[in-house]
Order: sequence, then structure tokens, then C-alpha cells
Amino acid sequence: MQKIDYRSWLVLLALIIPSVSYAADDEIISQARAFVKAGNYKAAYDLLLPLETERSGAVDFDMLLGVSGVEAGDNSRGIFALERVLAIEPNNIEARALIAKGYYKAGEADNAKAEFNNVLSQKPSAEITKLIENNMSAIDKATGQKTAFAAYLDVGLGYDSNISSATSASTVNVSIAGLPLIELPLTASSQKQSSNFVTRAAGVSVRVPINKNVSAFGSLSGTGRVNFDESQFDQSSLDYSVGLGFKHNIDNYTIALQGGSFSVDGNTFREAMGLSGQWQRNVNDKNQVSIFAQASDLQYPDIEVRDARRYVVGGGWGIRLMVIKPQ
Repeated sequence: MQKIDYRSWLVLLALIIPSVSYAADDEIISQARAFVKAGNYKAAYDLLLPLETERSGAVDFDMLLGVSGVEAGDNSRGIFALERVLAIEPNNIEARALIAKGYYKAGEADNAKAEFNNVLSQKPSAEITKLIENNMSAIDKATGQKTAFAAYLDVGLGYDSNISSATSASTVNVSIAGLPLIELPLTASSQKQSSNFVTRAAGVSVRVPINKNVSAFGSLSGTGRVNFDESQFDQSSLDYSVGLGFKHNIDNYTIALQGGSFSVDGNTFREAMGLSGQWQRNVNDKNQVSIFAQASDLQYPDIEVRDARRYVVGGGWGIRLMVIKPQ
């Protein structure tokens, strides 16, 4: 799934945070502002949160609480704080830009786009305008509201010292119950072989929106490896998938028909066909969890005894460990 480029969000923050006016620049506000500028949003949030009841309603405090709340992952509280800012200063461009991010992270893409449009209607600087337009386009792609197309082509060269994954010995010993029985010579094709090779890979994918919550997608990819010597070890594969994606708030569901084939020396070795399904949730900027299941039929045209049915279930947790900050 395509994701928002959060580096542009950081650039946007760098542009707007210095312009915020702090009426009560006391020690806590100064420290929280320093944390925010350093990107330590969790520390700023933990510092400000205990004071919310006492100091909510002050634009300087709510602005910092809103920024740190959204960036620290507490979208609801961050949004509430920014809404208090907008209740007092409805034309506050900074608050509207930041609340748009909070809405998006909370799975409210339509509200995020509405706030971005409100910012654009106030004619901000050309730099902020461009960043907002880029992020609105990214939101459309990430939520399946805009047709997305991707393609790739890859070529490589290499050397394999053992393309046959075989022994370098010229003979093998046949034994029974640990007792040597006979020594058999190995043919050249059964021994270790080496070769230079070239690899090729290419693929295309497309996602087309059906409505704001449903999209159709498809992909086609292929790989190939050609050995300069011993072509009987050449390999190639072709894989495809078509399916539907469904979005509900911050949850994404996909179901797809998948198929493919694997060939050796130009002959089909294995074919596969099956269904897969996945649930995925972007918990926050740094964490993503998923659960998936697959069922497929495997067929071996020349070795039918190996035909099988395979089931796979699994889960995943992805975490982003590095944040790139603008200079």
C-alpha cells in the first residue's frame, strides 16, 4: 500500500512552527517548544498533558499540545487541542495544516482534505501550497481515490560457483547399514558446475478506485536467470494477481486471486493458483500491523505425485526506526 511521504510533513512543520506566537512564554512552554523543534514530540506531550485542564483554551498551550499529541500518536487529544485553537483563531493556517494530518492519521481522509482545502483558500506561501497539494495527492493514492500505476525493470550480472548446488566429488559411495557396498562415478552434469549469468526482472501494477472505500488492483511480474554455460539450469518465473481492496477508517482489507509458474530450462516445473486475504492497520506513523491467509493449489506437470494444496497464515508488525528531519 502506498504511504504518505512524511518527510514533506516534517518540512511543513519546520515551516510553520517558527511562526507560532507564544503569549505565555514561561518555562514549561519554552521547554515544550524546544522538544517540538527537536522532534521529541513524546517528551513535549508528556510535559503538557498534565496541564490540559488548567491551561486549555490558551492558543499557545493548545497549539503545542495539538502538535505534540498528533506527532506522538494520540490523534484524538491532539485534534481536540487544535480544534480549540481554531475556535479562537479560525484562520490559523498552522493549526489547520496540522489538524489535517491528525485527521488523516485517525483514518478521516475526507476531513483531512477539507482542512487542507481550507488552508489553500487562505492563499499560503507557494512552498506550503506545493507541499499541501503533494500531500493531498498522496492521500488520494493511499486511500485508493486516485488511479496509481507503477512499473519497474531490473537487470543484473553475476557469477555462480555452483549453479547445480551439487558436490565437487567425482564419485559417491553406496552403503547398506553403514557398510560400504559400491563406489559409483558421477557424470559431469551431477557434479558442481559454475557459470556467469544474467538476471532480468520486470513488473507492472495498477490500482483503480471504484468508490472512496473500494478499489481494484492488479499486478504482473516476471523474473529470469540465464546462465552463460549449462542452460539446463536456467530459471524463470511469472506471477500475477488481481483483487479488491476495502478501506474502513484506519483498517485496510484486501482479497486477491494469485497465480504463477516456475520454469527450468524453458519447461514448466511448477504452477500455482490460489486466493489470499489480508487485514492491515497503520497504528501510527511508526507502526503497522497485519494478518494474512493464503490457500493455493500446487501442480507439477511432470511429477504429478508432488501435486499439493498449501495453506499459509501469518502476521506482521512493521516499525519505522528512522525519521529523516529537514535541515
